[in-house]
Amino acid sequence: MIRLASVALGFTVALSSLPIQVVHAQSASAEAAINQRAADYIAAWNASDVDRIMAVFTPAKGWFVNGSTVIPLTDSLRSYLNTTLAARTGHQFKWDRTNVTMLGDAAALFQGVYGGTVSYKDGRTLEYKANAALSMLFERRGREWKITAIHHSAGAGVPVAK
Repeated sequence: MIRLASVALGFTVALSSLPIQVVHAQSASAEAAINQRAADYIAAWNASDVDRIMAVFTPAKGWFVNGSTVIPLTDSLRSYLNTTLAARTGHQFKWDRTNVTMLGDAAALFQGVYGGTVSYKDGRTLEYKANAALSMLFERRGREWKITAIHHSAGAGVPVAK
C-alpha cells in the first residue's frame, strides 16, 4: 500500500508539473512573438510607413497616448501619423531595453525604452538617448498579437550639432 501511494504521489507530482512547463513554453513563445511585434513597430517608424505602423494595432479599439495627446486607434491615429511623419525626413530608433509581462494567455504588457534620432524637414535632428519609453498592451487576436493600447513618454530630444 505504501509503495502504491508513493507511485501515485510521484505520478501526481509529475502530472502537476506538466501544465506549468507547457504554460512556460507557451509564455516564452508569446514573449518572442510580442518582442517581434515591438521590433516591427520600431522598424515601421524607421521606414516612416503608416500602413506598417497601423498594422500592429487592433482595429478601432484602444488608445494611442503621446504625452498629453490621446488618440483612438481609428482613422484619427492614421491622420495623426500622416501629419507627424510629413514633418520628418527620417527616424533611427532602436530598443535599448525591453520587458514583457504576460497577463494570461491572451494579454501581455510590453515595456520598452528606446533611443535614436529624428530628422525634420526644417533641418533639425534630435537625438533621444534611451529616454523615450513605451508601454504597450498586447492582445492575442487569433494567431497574432496586436496592440490595444499604447502610452509613449519621451524626454526632451537633444539637438545634434551639424
